[in-house]
Amino acid sequence: MLSCAVKAVLEHRVRVDVLVWDKHDRRHQVPGRDDVANLARMYYRVLIHAARQWGRPNWAVTADENTALDWEHIAGFVGRTRVVKLGPQLHLEMMHERRTFQASVKTVKSSDELLVRVADLFAGMGRYLREQASNYLAWHAWRAGTESRSLQLGLALPGLDDPSEPPLSSSAKARFELVHRLNELIASHRMPVSLETQGYFVTYRPSLPLNFWHYTPRHELDRAPVKQR
Repeated sequence: MLSCAVKAVLEHRVRVDVLVWDKHDRRHQVPGRDDVANLARMYYRVLIHAARQWGRPNWAVTADENTALDWEHIAGFVGRTRVVKLGPQLHLEMMHERRTFQASVKTVKSSDELLVRVADLFAGMGRYLREQASNYLAWHAWRAGTESRSLQLGLALPGLDDPSEPPLSSSAKARFELVHRLNELIASHRMPVSLETQGYFVTYRPSLPLNFWHYTPRHELDRAPVKQR
């Protein structure tokens, strides 16, 4: 599934936008934070970003039914958002463009919809790596050392004698192998997505069709929503 997904991305038949946020940054360190409402806002942001990259106003959203989100409410916000983003660089002829996005929503079981499973796969990697960056880097260094020794046909390399594998669970090792495979695919196609620098995937050009977006607060008033009493 991973190879097929990357192939579809390279052929521009699919976009993968993974939005990751830090619950410990200043945006999220607020008393009474409403995580469900915050999740809805983040879905809205990533949906609008993806829609603008495709340049199409009408969307059919297929979502995993196993969430606490009110998807019709999110679709309502999408429907009040202009297709053309207002800003100082907007061309004069587009200033009167007032079309808004339109989105219909269908919720499904992830087991019944391949694209939802693909979304779960990439989103899971994005979040897991952000939380396990230091462990991944340690595992990656150990794995690279093991590969180097095998290439030396048993000859000892300086500083690489008697390596000890990082203590990881079987599930963590399996996830890191999957990440390693994705990184190999990214490197083989020269996709500008970084992993080794931070220990998690980062895309520095959000317009790219494989986009790992690490959210940062945009201004002082950009704060997570709080629960209403």
